[in-house]
Amino acid sequence: LALGEAVLARLQGYPAEVLAGELGAEFLTVLDDIARRQLLLKQLTAAEKTYQEALAIALKNKALSPELIKKMSASIYHQLGRVAQEQRQWTQAEGYYQQALQIYIEYNDRYEQADTYHQLGMLAEEQRQWAQAEKYYQQALGIFIEYNDRYPQATVYHQLGVVAQEQRQWAQAEKYYQQALGITIEFNDRYGQSTTLHTLGSVALGKGELEQAKQYYHQ
Repeated sequence: LALGEAVLARLQGYPAEVLAGELGAEFLTVLDDIARRQLLLKQLTAAEKTYQEALAIALKNKALSPELIKKMSASIYHQLGRVAQEQRQWTQAEGYYQQALQIYIEYNDRYEQADTYHQLGMLAEEQRQWAQAEKYYQQALGIFIEYNDRYPQATVYHQLGVVAQEQRQWAQAEKYYQQALGITIEFNDRYGQSTTLHTLGSVALGKGELEQAKQYYHQ
């Protein structure tokens, strides 16, 4: 973050017309990197301000194509959604995600849609809107399957398991968790396996299968 801010300080010394040109793309990259660090460090107010600055610069750029500007703005809207979600500003977060999603749909950018659908699913899950969460997760999963991108499917299957478990749909939850587990085993993701095995233990406990629960927890 400190290094990014040092670069930014020098870039901000350039005239506005220069930053509105080809150099503006570099400026946006620096801003995006700074905002991402701020988000990771939970400096949420600062991250929102930086992303908003990046969005304003992107929309004013004269050198980049309108299509590229829109795609870049979609990515920023997505990240603004994450910042709002971290602050539990549900309506604001959904608004940003939907703005990002509409641009991805407009340009038929299927793969990017998956990540936004997944975030919308998490947003709905945090609000205990189970049916909506499942719908969004299924949309994300469908795209990952379409692109044969196996590893991200594990995360979505796991979250679908959480949604089913919260509704005490034990058989469905177990099925989703087993699908997630199979993928983490396939990719030798030991840490990911531990998370899913733990939730499988919780499902077995919910079903009253104490020995099975104990086995999962030991694993």
